[in-house]
Amino acid sequence: MQRLNSISWLTIFSTMILLLFFGFFLLISMHSTQLGNVIKLNSKILVELNKDYEDEAKQSVVSFIESTEEYEPETLLFYSEKDALVLMAEEMKGVTFGNEENPFSPMLSFSVKKDHFNPQSIAHLKQKLTKHPRVIDVYLQDTDFADLDNNLNILSFVSFVLFSVFTILTLLLLYNVLNLYLMKDDKKIRTMLLVGANDKFITKPYLQNALKIGLIAFLGAGFIAGLFAYSIYGLDDYMSDIFNPSYVIIVSVIVFILAMCFPLISTYMIIRLYLRRNYKHY
Repeated sequence: MQRLNSISWLTIFSTMILLLFFGFFLLISMHSTQLGNVIKLNSKILVELNKDYEDEAKQSVVSFIESTEEYEPETLLFYSEKDALVLMAEEMKGVTFGNEENPFSPMLSFSVKKDHFNPQSIAHLKQKLTKHPRVIDVYLQDTDFADLDNNLNILSFVSFVLFSVFTILTLLLLYNVLNLYLMKDDKKIRTMLLVGANDKFITKPYLQNALKIGLIAFLGAGFIAGLFAYSIYGLDDYMSDIFNPSYVIIVSVIVFILAMCFPLISTYMIIRLYLRRNYKHY
């Protein structure tokens, strides 16, 4: 059973898929909080200033914002009336003002500390800001965190279900592959039992093959995951902020252990069952 045939490669492919889904499940679970924090830090509080007192309002409101405990340092930005129009261009697409003046007022935007990014703190902050005499209104960028958490939970659940499905499929493949090999090696096994060989000696070559299957599956899953991670990093600049290298290392170690243990333990149990069922009189 040293050479891998087409059925063994099918088992390797199935094992590789289940490793990918399991790794994906772990990464989502471990990064969900960090992903939420990154999005929260990139969500802005928008403060509309009184355009009739722009300079006075800017100086006064900036000082007030920087004195609040919710303010995330070094995130404060100022937008003039023209800047505000550019900022809202996407939302105002298709809207024309004719000869009317710019309807927007000067604005300030800033981020809230992640510990204060909750409905109660945001409502309290908005209440404080709207009471300022130079502030017209306060807005929160529309980020639906309930939908975000729900989508993360769905992704995590789907990846876990797919991992479970491929675990069952891989077990069935291993069972059928091993039974084919064991039936083919029936004469050899009977000879070993007759000369006094124990189960450990008989199962050793099959366990070695199981380790080979696990190692190849792990390397294949790592290669595919690496290509996927590279493409994601190239498409989105925020990915470097979201992904925690230590989490990736931990997940890689866990997946490697699974890649080695899953086929090894499964193979051992299947062979023990087969030997007990077919050679119990030896």
